[in-house]
Amino acid sequence: MCLSVSVAGISFCGSDVGGFFRNPEPELLTERREPYLLPENERSAVRAALKTRYALLTLWYTMFYEHERYGAPVMRPMLAQYPSDINVFMLDDQYMLADKLLVRPVLQEGATSVNVYFPSADIWYDFDTNEKMDLVGNSTIQVDSLKVPVFQKGGSIIPKKEIARQSSFYMADDPVSLFVAVDLAKKATGTLYIDDERSYDYRRGKYIYLQFEFDESTLSSRYVDRDSSFATGSSLGRIVVAGIDDAPSSVTIHSSDGETKLLNVVNVTNEFFVIEASNTNLALEWQIIFNGAMRE
Repeated sequence: MCLSVSVAGISFCGSDVGGFFRNPEPELLTERREPYLLPENERSAVRAALKTRYALLTLWYTMFYEHERYGAPVMRPMLAQYPSDINVFMLDDQYMLADKLLVRPVLQEGATSVNVYFPSADIWYDFDTNEKMDLVGNSTIQVDSLKVPVFQKGGSIIPKKEIARQSSFYMADDPVSLFVAVDLAKKATGTLYIDDERSYDYRRGKYIYLQFEFDESTLSSRYVDRDSSFATGSSLGRIVVAGIDDAPSSVTIHSSDGETKLLNVVNVTNEFFVIEASNTNLALEWQIIFNGAMRE
């Protein structure tokens, strides 16, 4: 239902997947019913899903702003994203969130695996582990009660707020982490929208709309709308870069207030590297310079 109405211009929708007749098993109702009605195993899955949902609220908020501004669907069928790929024309069991995340919900009770179609036009990364998926076309992905297959498209940058809070009200000034997944050209782009989340002041220019751009030697943030402004307490959190074999030897951030900081690369694996939080206010424009070996 949501895929149909989204491409018709209505992205604010919800589906009655649980249905109104008979009683589906708790496993299939885990994400659709009040947690206190479920057994403990299912409650654990709900807790994990809620933590992910809250971490991604800043992404959802940005996607809905862009839906209002550009009309682009938030939740979209694969056909809308890949109109030249005939293999996606009949796909209705997976979808895209904007042009960044591929989601394949688990729809069968007791399923231990699902089939996912990976369009060959892009490369994909496991959303939970940042692992690059060397898969093209139809592939079998293992699942369990805590695992919903979600994959970040190469070439995208995902913002997250990673501190667990009691509600989104207390997250307003939390740092924003960036998850960078490079494409074949070792580039990535993303956006972030911030306002007061309460009023219509954004229609009078009280907001920040940022464009992030990554290439093999820099990551930058700039204003999309120069005539807008908003005093945010949010700062730049950690940065996770996936799809690069060798981490940089040093990292420096230069912000528009004239400050320069040397940042540490705090975690390096075969799949990704992590740069420490810079605490640079997100209302500032900035550029991060990567020095040393960085190969795809």
